[in-house]
Parts: sequence; C-alpha cells; structure tokens
Amino acid sequence: MPQARTVHGRDELLSALRRAPVAEGALTFLHGPRGAGRTTLLRATARAARSDGTAVIDVRLGEERSVLAALRPHLGDRPETADTTGDVVRTALRLGAAIDRLAGGRPLVLLVDDADTAADAALVLDAARRRDVLVVATGTTGSGLGDQLAVLADTVLEVPPLDRDARAAMIGDHHGAEPDESLDTALDHGLGALAGGPAAVLDACAALARAGRLVTLDDRLCLARPRLPLPVTSATTRLLCDRLDDPARALLTEVAVNPVQPAELAAHPGRGRLADRLAEAGVLGQDDEGRLRCSSPAVAAHLLSRLGPGVAAGRRRALAASMLAARRDGADLDPAALGDRIARYRGLPAPGDEAMRLLLTLIARPGTEPDRRAEWIRAAWERAMDAHLRPRLAAGWLRELTRAGRAGDLAAAVDAVLATGPAGPELLGDLAAAAMLAAVHTGVPVPETTRDRLLVGGRAPAALEFARRWFAGEPAVGDGLDKWPDAGLVTAAELAAAARFEAAQTYPGDWASAFESVLGPRYRCASESLPGAYRRVLQGYRDGDFDAALTAARETELIGTGDTPAHRLSRVWAAEMSRLRGAAREIGPESDPALLVWAGCGPVELAPPDLASALGAYGKIEAPSPRGAALLVPRLAQLAVRGGEPATARRLLDDLADRCDRETHPALGEALQLTRAVVTGDPIAAASAMALARERDDRPALLRACLVAGDGFLVEAYEIARDLGAAPLQAWVATAMRRNGVSVPAAVRASDGFSPLDRRILRMISAGRTNRQIGRRERLSEKTVEEHVSRLLARTGTRSRVQLATAVLAGRVSNGDTPPGVAG
Repeated sequence: MPQARTVHGRDELLSALRRAPVAEGALTFLHGPRGAGRTTLLRATARAARSDGTAVIDVRLGEERSVLAALRPHLGDRPETADTTGDVVRTALRLGAAIDRLAGGRPLVLLVDDADTAADAALVLDAARRRDVLVVATGTTGSGLGDQLAVLADTVLEVPPLDRDARAAMIGDHHGAEPDESLDTALDHGLGALAGGPAAVLDACAALARAGRLVTLDDRLCLARPRLPLPVTSATTRLLCDRLDDPARALLTEVAVNPVQPAELAAHPGRGRLADRLAEAGVLGQDDEGRLRCSSPAVAAHLLSRLGPGVAAGRRRALAASMLAARRDGADLDPAALGDRIARYRGLPAPGDEAMRLLLTLIARPGTEPDRRAEWIRAAWERAMDAHLRPRLAAGWLRELTRAGRAGDLAAAVDAVLATGPAGPELLGDLAAAAMLAAVHTGVPVPETTRDRLLVGGRAPAALEFARRWFAGEPAVGDGLDKWPDAGLVTAAELAAAARFEAAQTYPGDWASAFESVLGPRYRCASESLPGAYRRVLQGYRDGDFDAALTAARETELIGTGDTPAHRLSRVWAAEMSRLRGAAREIGPESDPALLVWAGCGPVELAPPDLASALGAYGKIEAPSPRGAALLVPRLAQLAVRGGEPATARRLLDDLADRCDRETHPALGEALQLTRAVVTGDPIAAASAMALARERDDRPALLRACLVAGDGFLVEAYEIARDLGAAPLQAWVATAMRRNGVSVPAAVRASDGFSPLDRRILRMISAGRTNRQIGRRERLSEKTVEEHVSRLLARTGTRSRVQLATAVLAGRVSNGDTPPGVAG
C-alpha cells in the first residue's frame, strides 16, 4: 500500500544533493517539468538533512508568489512589503544577516519549491546563499525566472523522467503490485510525454482503480478493458496545459478535436508558429500519418470530455464544411484528408451531396489501408438512402473492419445494420460471419437477440453455429456443418478449412493462425484480441520467452467472459511455465482432460506426483485428444521409469505406437520418439525428438528431449532452463551434471551491478533477438537499444553481440537468472 516516503529512480539526484557543500554555502537548482517529482525530492532532502542534525527551513510560497514573504515567518519577523528594487535589495541584505543569526554557526538547508514562480526568487536566494547554508530551489527552465536561477546556481540538477523499472516500483508501492506489460504499455501510449512523470502516472492509476480497471493477477497489476481510453483527471491535464497562454490552450483543444496536418496550418501563419512552439515544448506530436496531435492521448480525451460531445461534433462539422467550401473555391486540398474530416462527425448534408460523392470516390480508390476505408464506408452508409446501395456499403464496412482487425467494432457494426431493419438475404451471411468473428475475438458470445435476427428459415447460419460450438468447447465443425450452403464474409467451407488447420498444429487453440491461413489478406488478428493474446501465450511458450507468455496469459484472463477454450488453454500453459519456475498456479477446468492431467503432473524432475494417481486420471479419459496424449504419455512414461515400473512404461509406449498406426498427427509422431527414448534409452529416438523440436524452434520441447537424451545434452538442457528462467529445473540439471562429472558454467558475480533492464537485454541478446525486437519488447527505439548494447559490450569486455551472447550462455556474464547454489 502507499509508502509516501519512498523515492524511486532518484538515487543519483539524492546522492548529489547529499554531497552538496553545505559548509561552503551553495545554491542548487533542481529543474524538471511539473509532475516530475521535484517536491518529493525536496521532502526527501529535508528528511535526510534533519536525520543528520541539520536545521531545515522548508519554504512554501503563498498566493503572493514571493520568496521573501514566505520566508520571513520562518525568521520570526513580520512580512513587510518591498515595493521597489531598492527595498528588495535592502531587505535581502537584512535577510542574509537574519539567516546567519538563525543558523547560529550550524549547517542550515533552505528549500524553496516552485521558486521559478516567484519574481524575487533570484535576488532573495542569492542573498541567502552563504557559509553553512545550502539553498535548494526547484523550477523549470525555458522560462525567464527559471533560467535566471539556473545561471545563478552553483549546481544545476535535472529531474529526468522515471524509467520503467522505477515507475513499476512506484506503482507497486501505491497499489500493492507492480504493473504488467499491458498496463505499462497503456501508460506509455496514453500519457505520452507525461509517462515518465510520477504525478501523471499515479493520477492515471488512481483513476483506473476508481473505474475498476486495475486487477491483480499473479502478483501483477493488470489493465482491464484496454481498448477504453486511459482516464486522467484535471490535475494531469494541468501538468501539460497550465503554463500555456490562451491562444496555445485553444489550439491544443482544437487539435484534440481535429488532429491536423501541419500543411493545413500554412494558411494561418500565426497558428503555424504557435504549433511549432507547442511541438518544441513537447505538448504536440505527430501520429503515424503525420497529423499533429496532443502528445498525451489521455489528456486529449480529457479535454474532449470537458468540451462535451455536442461542442466537439459541432467543431468537427464546421471544419469539414469549411474545407468543402474551400474545395469548391479551388483550394488544393487532399481529398483523403477531407474524407477523414467528413467521417469524423455525423449528419452533414442530405444524400447525393458533395460529401457523399467524395466518400464514394474515395472508397473506390485502390491501395487505401482498411482502417481508413472502413471509416469512409461507415460514413457513406450512414448517409446513403438508396435501398440497393446500403447493403453493398454495409458488406464493405464489415469486410474492411475484418481486414483491419477491428473485431470489437464488428459487433457494433452488426448492431447498427440490424437496427435499421431486417437484413436482406444477400447480407445475412456477412452479418452472421461478422457476429461470429466479433464473438470469438472479444470472448463474448453472440447475443441471443442478434442470433435470432440472423436465423435463416429458423436455422442458424454456419458461422453462428461455429461460434456456439467454439464457446461450448465442442468440435468446431462436423455433422455436415462444412457443407452448409452459406456465403458471405466467411463461408462454411472456409470455417471447415480453418478447423482442419487448427487441428493439425502441435499445440491446440491457435485460431488466429488458422483464420490467417485460410482467409489470407481478408483478415487480420489484432494482438489484443482473445485469439491474438492466446497466440502470444503460445508464441512466448514455444520461444522460451516465458515473461512475454505469462504477460499474455494475464491479458487473456481479462478478455471477455473468462470462460472460453482460449482462456482454459491459456491457463494450462501458464501453469506449466509457473511450475518450471517453481511456483504453483491454479489451472481450473479444462476442455481437454489429457492436458489437464499433464499440467497437473508438472515436470517430473520437480517433485513428481504419485504415479498411480496420474495413471488413474489418465485411464478415466475416454478418448484422449492427439495433442493432449502427445504431451501426457511421455510424461507418464518418465514417471513410470523413475518409479521403478518398467512394465507400465512399456505398456504406455505400446499403446502410443498402436495409436500412431491408426491415426496420423505430427504431435503423436514426435511423442512416440520421445516416449521410446524414455522407455528404451534409444539414442536415435532421442535425437529424432530433439531434431523435431529444433525444427519447430520449440524451446520447452527441446528441453524435455535434452533431459531424456541424458549426459551428452545436459549442458544444453542447463542453458535452456536458464533462458526460460526455470531456476528449480536449472538447479536440478546442475546437480545431475556434477553427478556425471560435467562442468557447470559459473556466472561471474561481479556483474551483479547490471540493472534489471541490462539483464533483460542480455537475456534477449543471448536468445538471438535483434535490436528491433528488443526495442519492441522494451518499448525503446532501436537507437536507444543500440546504445545499451554498446555499453554492455564495454562493460563485459566483449567486442561483438556474438561474443556477448557466448559469454552469457557460458555463464561468464550473469544475466540475473543463475539460481543460488548453481554457480561454482
């Protein structure tokens, strides 16, 4: 819970303030933007000084914004006005003598927060700077008063933005758990330029908590409903806007309503110069399309909410109308930008108007990204009155939303189309497919009212039946479903093809890849959707990036109803990863009982379960799925061999071999090789299992195969376990290596000075990640990653990434993952 006295990410600044030469007298100016934590640093400085026996005067500026007026009560004197410069000078001289008397020959620290807002700060603080007195003032540079203080100061210290690690620790202190990747990403994106400021971060987190959008899972603070805007209060908006004059504030509000291209300001030189000034101050930035936007989307959303939807819509309408008028007068305006303006508001002129003609022209333009075209089509559909045109536009709208990966908007689009009246037969298939995709991707079943309105002759279209079966955990196709004569956005035959693709994969449930394989460029799966998040669980698990996989598993938990096949499968992989890292995790009910038993057993090297119980659970499964059996049978065989029951192990092997004769599945073939190596010690079978795992780049499967292969592959098993962060298993392998006379790589403990970010980068370099991949993972630019790598090369004495990765893998450089007792 909140620990107000903890200061995160400011150790160097606090050390510099502690080292300031009090005995000689000095003025230190601590500058940084509002909300950067300057006040917290002053309070920490005051506590440290008092603990050292140093006297402290903590000056709080009043409404008059005068250091002199605020300081005099501390000296036991009545505040007097100083109307002229001469008065101030004489008073400042007397003030210096008064401070000498107050100090009485002992050290004194004088703290003045927001000194740059007081006109007399420079003169008074310069007078207060004398022997045995340390003056620490805070403010911002870039303003006249702040710049004066910076020039006068003996030491100028900058308060930088918090890095991610310090920000996470601060959030953990206030909310009881450090943020998950989903919350970190939302803070970075939503706060923008304010994301490193403690005040804005804590304000946003408090607003999220009040809205019930912060959920703790696995001791991580996760973000619920991430598609919603990041909420902030007026306090955060003031951090960005308070020092703006009225014209600048008006332009910022206008840009929040209508993001503009810089060229659109060319006709207004004054506003163009103002925009340049705001961009230099970090208040305005540019989006991917080059439009000027508020640097903090959360602040922009707050400005819009204060403005009110009616006013915002009116301004958008006025801008579009003025641009249409300018176009009629011959102005050279980008038609696409004008189309965007028209699409941003509702209700301008009647059908057949100039806006409608422009929208239809733009819709037909090839090469437009689906996001943009979807908005143009929606705007045209809302304006269209032609009975033949509206269904075609509705179908196009659904198609482009699917191409753009906007499954959440698909449900709203289906509702909007159905709200206008019964859909014709030519549109029902599209609407049913859109409703199915929306349900599967959001984790929320198709509402019964929607389903009823999409029935054809009392029968649900194939897409809706597919959705029903998917949520129920039933086989997605079968009973002739693939033969249903449905057409539209996704046909019954395409659903059957996607189901066959999914069933052929080594790991179950990857419908994102299945739809991509079948639908091609007609479909995109957003990473934050339910299939997208589940696919990231699988990718992280296979790649050995358990941190990313567990983050995706937590995100999956917060999508939709929480009880779909994707949720249940995600819990299986999360349980296995947690077991490998030495932590227990609830699995809950799972639709595949063989996977449930497999995850319940856990790795046999770590506290193996009772063999009889595991075999009993396996025997109760009527028809284990191919992929469930492929994981479970080798694990049961290992248990039997370790438990001294070779006959049981042989029976498991024979049963699996018989099954492989009856049916073909790649997972079963690999499992047969691994089980044969377990039961018979066949090195060729072990090598085959390892080769298949390498071919799929499946790190956990390769680890299992290396452990089965034995002595010659223990070093590789050790390295994989370390990369996975599986410390208990790594320690087990190290013990096995020592027992067999194999040398265990020892980490150099002197490298413990690496920061958490350094260690993460070391791990990713050793896993072969590129600077771009590391940057995406850590939300850093490629240039910043390159600078980190250069520093790591210098610190470790290596000359290349290959040497650095080799040093990490050999244990000569610690990446922070070596478990206690392993090195040596």
